[in-house]
Amino acid sequence: MSRHRASGPMLAEPCIEATAAPPSGTVTELFGNTELERLRGMVLAFPRTAHRLLNERHAPDAVVRYTLRAEAALRLDSLREAMTLASAAVDHAMREEPVDPGRLLPAVTVLADAAVVAGAPDAVRSCMDLAGLASKFGDQHRLIVAAGLHAVAVFQQHSCREARHLLDQIGHTCTDGVIVTAISLACDTVTACCARRGQPHWPPPKLPVITAGGLVQPALTAPFLPDRFLRWPGVHDCSSTAG
Repeated sequence: MSRHRASGPMLAEPCIEATAAPPSGTVTELFGNTELERLRGMVLAFPRTAHRLLNERHAPDAVVRYTLRAEAALRLDSLREAMTLASAAVDHAMREEPVDPGRLLPAVTVLADAAVVAGAPDAVRSCMDLAGLASKFGDQHRLIVAAGLHAVAVFQQHSCREARHLLDQIGHTCTDGVIVTAISLACDTVTACCARRGQPHWPPPKLPVITAGGLVQPALTAPFLPDRFLRWPGVHDCSSTAG
Protein backbone atom coordinates (compact mmCIF):
# COMPACT_ATOMS: atom_id res chain seq x y z
CA MET A 1 0.00 0.00 0.00
CA SER A 2 1.21 3.46 -0.79
CA ARG A 3 2.67 5.40 2.13
CA HIS A 4 0.75 8.44 0.98
CA ARG A 5 -2.53 9.24 2.67
CA ALA A 6 -5.64 8.22 0.82
CA SER A 7 -7.72 11.15 -0.32
CA GLY A 8 -10.71 11.58 1.93
CA PRO A 9 -11.70 13.42 5.09
CA MET A 10 -9.63 16.39 6.18
CA LEU A 11 -6.79 15.51 8.54
CA ALA A 12 -7.74 18.24 10.99
CA GLU A 13 -11.25 19.21 11.87
CA PRO A 14 -12.04 22.94 11.84
CA CYS A 15 -10.92 24.61 15.04
CA ILE A 16 -13.92 26.56 16.31
CA GLU A 17 -13.20 28.91 19.18
CA ALA A 18 -15.40 31.29 21.10
CA THR A 19 -14.75 34.94 20.41
CA ALA A 20 -15.95 36.18 23.80
CA ALA A 21 -13.38 35.99 26.59
CA PRO A 22 -14.52 33.94 29.62
CA PRO A 23 -14.70 35.63 33.03
CA SER A 24 -11.30 36.51 34.50
CA GLY A 25 -11.79 34.13 37.41
CA THR A 26 -12.39 31.28 34.98
CA VAL A 27 -9.26 32.15 32.99
CA THR A 28 -7.16 32.08 36.17
CA GLU A 29 -8.70 28.83 37.28
CA LEU A 30 -8.25 27.12 33.92
CA PHE A 31 -4.99 28.59 32.67
CA GLY A 32 -3.07 29.72 35.78
CA ASN A 33 -1.83 33.01 37.15
CA THR A 34 1.30 33.75 35.12
CA GLU A 35 1.47 34.82 31.49
CA LEU A 36 3.34 31.60 30.60
CA GLU A 37 0.73 29.42 32.31
CA ARG A 38 -2.06 31.21 30.46
CA LEU A 39 -0.30 30.83 27.12
CA ARG A 40 0.25 27.12 27.75
CA GLY A 41 -3.43 26.71 28.59
CA MET A 42 -4.47 28.57 25.46
CA VAL A 43 -2.24 26.41 23.23
CA LEU A 44 -4.03 23.37 24.65
CA ALA A 45 -7.60 24.70 24.60
CA PHE A 46 -7.59 27.46 21.95
CA PRO A 47 -4.61 26.86 19.64
CA ARG A 48 -5.74 29.29 16.95
CA THR A 49 -6.10 32.15 19.44
CA ALA A 50 -2.79 31.21 21.10
CA HIS A 51 -1.03 31.22 17.75
CA ARG A 52 -2.27 34.76 17.14
CA LEU A 53 -1.34 36.03 20.61
CA LEU A 54 2.14 34.49 20.76
CA ASN A 55 4.05 37.58 19.70
CA GLU A 56 6.97 39.47 21.21
CA ARG A 57 4.69 41.52 23.48
CA HIS A 58 3.01 38.52 25.11
CA ALA A 59 6.02 36.20 24.95
CA PRO A 60 9.26 38.22 24.74
CA ASP A 61 11.38 35.12 25.41
CA ALA A 62 12.22 33.86 21.90
CA VAL A 63 12.72 30.21 22.93
CA VAL A 64 9.37 30.08 24.74
CA ARG A 65 7.58 32.02 21.99
CA TYR A 66 8.81 29.85 19.12
CA THR A 67 8.27 26.61 21.05
CA LEU A 68 4.68 27.45 22.00
CA ARG A 69 3.89 28.77 18.52
CA ALA A 70 5.23 25.51 17.10
CA GLU A 71 2.99 23.53 19.46
CA ALA A 72 0.00 25.64 18.45
CA ALA A 73 0.80 25.21 14.74
CA LEU A 74 1.12 21.45 15.23
CA ARG A 75 -2.27 21.38 16.99
CA LEU A 76 -3.70 23.20 13.95
CA ASP A 77 -2.06 20.67 11.61
CA SER A 78 0.18 23.35 10.08
CA LEU A 79 3.09 20.97 10.05
CA ARG A 80 5.61 22.78 7.88
CA GLU A 81 5.17 25.91 9.99
CA ALA A 82 5.47 23.85 13.18
CA MET A 83 8.80 22.42 12.04
CA THR A 84 10.11 25.86 11.06
CA LEU A 85 9.09 27.42 14.39
CA ALA A 86 10.44 24.52 16.46
CA SER A 87 13.73 24.69 14.56
CA ALA A 88 13.96 28.41 15.36
CA ALA A 89 13.35 27.64 19.05
CA VAL A 90 16.11 25.01 19.02
CA ASP A 91 18.53 27.43 17.33
CA HIS A 92 17.87 30.12 19.94
CA ALA A 93 18.20 27.64 22.82
CA MET A 94 21.46 26.23 21.47
CA ARG A 95 23.02 29.71 21.31
CA GLU A 96 22.49 30.35 25.01
CA GLU A 97 25.46 30.16 27.37
CA PRO A 98 25.19 27.89 29.20
CA VAL A 99 22.62 25.77 27.39
CA ASP A 100 19.56 25.24 29.59
CA PRO A 101 18.11 21.74 29.03
CA GLY A 102 14.79 22.90 30.47
CA ARG A 103 14.49 25.26 27.51
CA LEU A 104 16.26 23.25 24.81
CA LEU A 105 14.62 19.85 25.30
CA PRO A 106 10.98 20.96 24.92
CA ALA A 107 11.89 22.66 21.64
CA VAL A 108 13.78 19.61 20.34
CA THR A 109 10.84 17.40 21.35
CA VAL A 110 8.34 19.54 19.44
CA LEU A 111 10.65 19.51 16.41
CA ALA A 112 10.89 15.70 16.47
CA ASP A 113 7.13 15.36 16.97
CA ALA A 114 6.35 17.72 14.10
CA ALA A 115 8.68 15.71 11.85
CA VAL A 116 6.86 12.51 12.82
CA VAL A 117 3.37 13.94 12.29
CA ALA A 118 4.47 15.36 8.93
CA GLY A 119 6.00 12.04 7.87
CA ALA A 120 9.25 13.88 7.15
CA PRO A 121 12.15 11.88 5.68
CA ASP A 122 14.41 12.89 8.59
CA ALA A 123 11.90 11.93 11.30
CA VAL A 124 13.95 8.97 12.51
CA ARG A 125 17.07 11.12 12.81
CA SER A 126 15.13 13.85 14.65
CA CYS A 127 13.92 11.29 17.20
CA MET A 128 17.43 9.93 17.69
CA ASP A 129 18.77 13.47 18.17
CA LEU A 130 16.13 14.02 20.85
CA ALA A 131 17.02 10.73 22.54
CA GLY A 132 20.71 11.67 22.58
CA LEU A 133 20.06 15.06 24.17
CA ALA A 134 17.55 13.68 26.69
CA SER A 135 20.09 11.04 27.71
CA LYS A 136 22.88 13.61 27.95
CA PHE A 137 20.86 15.83 30.27
CA GLY A 138 19.30 12.97 32.25
CA ASP A 139 15.70 13.75 31.26
CA GLN A 140 13.98 10.38 31.63
CA HIS A 141 10.51 11.62 30.68
CA ARG A 142 11.66 12.97 27.33
CA LEU A 143 13.89 9.95 26.78
CA ILE A 144 10.74 7.82 26.90
CA VAL A 145 8.94 10.23 24.57
CA ALA A 146 11.90 10.08 22.17
CA ALA A 147 11.86 6.27 22.20
CA GLY A 148 8.12 6.23 21.51
CA LEU A 149 8.39 8.73 18.67
CA HIS A 150 11.31 6.75 17.25
CA ALA A 151 9.06 3.68 17.13
CA VAL A 152 6.42 5.71 15.28
CA ALA A 153 8.96 7.00 12.74
CA VAL A 154 10.27 3.47 12.17
CA PHE A 155 6.67 2.29 11.67
CA GLN A 156 6.11 5.04 9.10
CA GLN A 157 9.26 4.49 7.10
CA HIS A 158 10.73 1.04 7.68
CA SER A 159 8.94 -1.77 9.49
CA CYS A 160 5.89 -2.37 11.66
CA ARG A 161 7.64 -5.38 13.23
CA GLU A 162 10.65 -3.32 14.22
CA ALA A 163 8.38 -0.59 15.62
CA ARG A 164 6.57 -3.15 17.76
CA HIS A 165 9.92 -4.50 18.99
CA LEU A 166 11.00 -0.99 19.98
CA LEU A 167 7.75 -0.49 21.91
CA ASP A 168 8.21 -3.83 23.67
CA GLN A 169 11.69 -2.73 24.74
CA ILE A 170 10.26 0.44 26.30
CA GLY A 171 7.57 -1.55 28.09
CA HIS A 172 10.05 -4.03 29.50
CA THR A 173 12.33 -1.34 30.94
CA CYS A 174 9.63 0.85 32.54
CA THR A 175 7.76 0.30 35.78
CA ASP A 176 5.80 3.56 35.88
CA GLY A 177 2.12 2.69 35.55
CA VAL A 178 1.27 5.65 33.31
CA ILE A 179 4.08 4.82 30.90
CA VAL A 180 3.25 1.11 30.87
CA THR A 181 -0.37 1.93 30.03
CA ALA A 182 0.67 4.36 27.28
CA ILE A 183 3.01 1.81 25.69
CA SER A 184 0.37 -0.90 25.93
CA LEU A 185 -2.10 1.32 24.08
CA ALA A 186 0.53 2.08 21.46
CA CYS A 187 1.17 -1.65 20.95
CA ASP A 188 -2.57 -2.27 20.58
CA THR A 189 -2.70 0.50 17.98
CA VAL A 190 0.10 -1.05 15.93
CA THR A 191 -1.65 -4.43 16.10
CA ALA A 192 -4.90 -2.85 14.87
CA CYS A 193 -3.06 -1.05 12.05
CA CYS A 194 -1.47 -4.31 10.96
CA ALA A 195 -4.86 -6.04 10.95
CA ARG A 196 -6.18 -3.34 8.60
CA ARG A 197 -3.09 -3.07 6.43
CA GLY A 198 -4.91 -4.05 3.23
CA GLN A 199 -7.56 -1.38 3.66
CA PRO A 200 -7.42 2.33 2.70
CA HIS A 201 -5.83 4.45 5.39
CA TRP A 202 -7.79 7.32 6.90
CA PRO A 203 -5.86 9.52 9.34
CA PRO A 204 -7.68 10.66 12.50
CA PRO A 205 -10.24 13.41 11.76
CA LYS A 206 -9.42 15.25 14.98
CA LEU A 207 -6.62 17.73 15.54
CA PRO A 208 -3.29 16.17 16.61
CA VAL A 209 -2.98 15.47 20.34
CA ILE A 210 -0.78 17.98 22.16
CA THR A 211 2.93 17.13 22.02
CA ALA A 212 4.14 15.01 24.93
CA GLY A 213 7.42 16.44 26.18
CA GLY A 214 6.82 20.00 25.00
CA LEU A 215 6.23 23.07 27.11
CA VAL A 216 2.51 22.41 27.53
CA GLN A 217 2.63 18.71 28.44
CA PRO A 218 6.10 17.66 29.68
CA ALA A 219 5.54 13.89 30.01
CA LEU A 220 4.08 11.02 28.01
CA THR A 221 0.28 10.75 27.95
CA ALA A 222 -1.83 7.72 27.07
CA PRO A 223 -3.37 9.05 23.80
CA PHE A 224 -0.17 10.56 22.42
CA LEU A 225 1.54 7.61 20.71
CA PRO A 226 -1.67 5.99 19.37
CA ASP A 227 -2.53 9.32 17.73
CA ARG A 228 0.89 9.49 16.09
CA PHE A 229 0.77 5.89 14.86
CA LEU A 230 -2.58 6.54 13.20
CA ARG A 231 -1.37 9.59 11.24
CA TRP A 232 0.28 7.49 8.48
CA PRO A 233 -0.36 3.97 7.13
CA GLY A 234 3.04 2.55 7.98
CA VAL A 235 5.29 0.02 6.27
CA HIS A 236 4.01 -3.49 6.94
CA ASP A 237 6.29 -6.52 6.98
CA CYS A 238 4.03 -8.44 9.38
CA SER A 239 1.92 -11.55 8.83
CA SER A 240 -1.41 -9.97 9.84
CA THR A 241 -4.17 -9.94 7.26
CA ALA A 242 -6.89 -7.36 6.86
CA GLY A 243 -9.80 -7.87 9.21
